[in-house]
Amino acid sequence: MTAMATVSIIITVLNEVDNLPLLFDNINRLNPNPQQVILVDGGSNDDSIGIIQSFINELKPDNDCKIDWQMTESKAGRAANEYRRSVSN
Repeated sequence: MTAMATVSIIITVLNEVDNLPLLFDNINRLNPNPQQVILVDGGSNDDSIGIIQSFINELKPDNDCKIDWQMTESKAGRAANEYRRSVSN
């Protein structure tokens, strides 16, 4: 008997509001479904976090996928956000 492979997906996110809906739609189409999706946000200042939360809330009850997400503001992410703030002011 062949054991089923475990599928985990790791995604880094930084201001991906325009790309996340398509990404999540494609994840939902995977067969078999991934057992785990790990989302790491590097300090987005758009609505990426809201879209991630909507994706988690809309998962089908029969989907065994575990979603882990965390916000981390890496040094690069922090520097990019500070730069964006400085040029927009």
